[in-house]
Amino acid sequence: MFPVLLYPAVTKYVSVSDWYVYSYMLIAIAFSYLSAFGYFKLVLSSNTTK
Repeated sequence: MFPVLLYPAVTKYVSVSDWYVYSYMLIAIAFSYLSAFGYFKLVLSSNTTK
């Protein structure tokens, strides 16, 4: 939702290719956070089963 609101304000200053690069970086950061959270949950669950 936030990138959609941010899009009209940012498009004036950056080109379309820059927007693709920024969105790709945001997706990569979000994916790394999700994978780290999933790994943390996995470690916690394996610790509790012991």
